Amino acid sequence: MHVYCFKDPETGTVYDAMYPRGEAPASIVVEGQRCPRDMPSEWQSQNIAGDWAHPIVSQALGWHPSQVAELRAAAARDKVPLECVSDGRVVRPVFRNRSQRRQVCEWRNVIDQDAGFSDAMPRQRGQHF
Repeated sequence: MHVYCFKDPETGTVYDAMYPRGEAPASIVVEGQRCPRDMPSEWQSQNIAGDWAHPIVSQALGWHPSQVAELRAAAARDKVPLECVSDGRVVRPVFRNRSQRRQVCEWRNVIDQDAGFSDAMPRQRGQHF
């Protein structure tokens, strides 16, 4: 799988999506807005120390739009930084840095299969290493 970038022409927000190499569409639709592929964003390096140059929209985690209110309440209660985008069919989390991605994955009790060597290992609540 390869990461492709798509840019919202109105807001300038860049979204990442994963597709098999060479099979990315020319554009995607995010919240009713058509976002064409943005190759210059694909070539930018990421600032590993802080927020990424552009956010990553998760393709693995997602919720039904009817669950959004409950999801946001639970995230606020558990102090998990959660930002989401919706295409009308599914609501997906947006990750701005490694720390946020790790927190959301731990909160939802999933393992990040794309975590790098320097990313923290997954923890379970109450577990100490």
